[in-house]
Amino acid sequence: MTTDPSRRQRIEVLFDQCSDLPLPQRGRFLEVAVAGDIALRREVEALLASAERADSTGRLERIVAAAFDLPRAPLGKPRPGDRYELREKLGGGGMGTVYQANDRQAGGTVALKFLSESLAGDPVLKRRFQREAQAAAALDHVNIGAIHGVEETEDGRLFIVMPYYEGGTLKNLIAQGPLPVAEAVGCAAQVADGLAHAHAAGVIHRDIKPANLMFAADRSLKILDFGIAKIAGEKLTRTGLVLGTLAYMSPEQAAGGTLDHRTDLWALGVVLHEMLAGRPPFSAPSIELLFHAVRRGEPPKVRSLRPEVPTEVEAVVSRLLEKEPGRRYPDAASVAAALRA
Repeated sequence: MTTDPSRRQRIEVLFDQCSDLPLPQRGRFLEVAVAGDIALRREVEALLASAERADSTGRLERIVAAAFDLPRAPLGKPRPGDRYELREKLGGGGMGTVYQANDRQAGGTVALKFLSESLAGDPVLKRRFQREAQAAAALDHVNIGAIHGVEETEDGRLFIVMPYYEGGTLKNLIAQGPLPVAEAVGCAAQVADGLAHAHAAGVIHRDIKPANLMFAADRSLKILDFGIAKIAGEKLTRTGLVLGTLAYMSPEQAAGGTLDHRTDLWALGVVLHEMLAGRPPFSAPSIELLFHAVRRGEPPKVRSLRPEVPTEVEAVVSRLLEKEPGRRYPDAASVAAALRA
């Protein structure tokens, strides 16, 4: 079976998203997500049916690789060579898996992000991984997670070498309750600074959320995981491919529309709202209703949930969460300036 790489990529993303949903919600999610593409829906449903019969370990890698005739390495830890000693798995996503490691040559702890085993044999996606890593590596800013380099394992898997940040994620901090107003505003300003730098280089993140924002030891905030970044002007993914986490997606991203830097400004507005109120502005009991809320619903005013928030801060949140991109701030630098005014 052979499939166009962009379509294969879309199938894998939809499969991964459906796998995270309760069974009763999957059908409604697919109905909205495939937008009438019956063949696409059937392919995703076939993979889901296979997944139910498969062992859960390495499920996505094995099923997708088999379905698309992709070569794959044996399951198990990657082999990054003598320089790096893997310690523990930190997490993973559609494009790769992250490990904490000891750098024997330079000394100290680093994080290594490996290209997924199921994708390692696909030359198109391998080049995409390299380009995205190179784009992110070129972003030298205090509020963007650094990339030390891109290397390759003995069996041909690419991996990114990054600093290991010990301060925890913003998601973990918010889980303890709403942040003090000054701290929330300061965090948002740091994210805006990092985004301004990335956008000036033509890089859109497209997945800004608390889990992708991590504190360094000095409490500076780092934007992580440009793994689904879209380099402006470069068609690395098919138009309409829905990526990212729905609660933080802009209306245009949820609709599968064309994106620019203002989609990141919307997501920053969602994050700032969550820091102040303790929850995102949009929630719903089903994926379909959440799609509708993001695209059509009005977010609650922050001061209705937390009256001590200054009106000036509420105004920043409201402008970031404008449905029409043209009504948001023109750029991230303007957001940072408004937050520091």
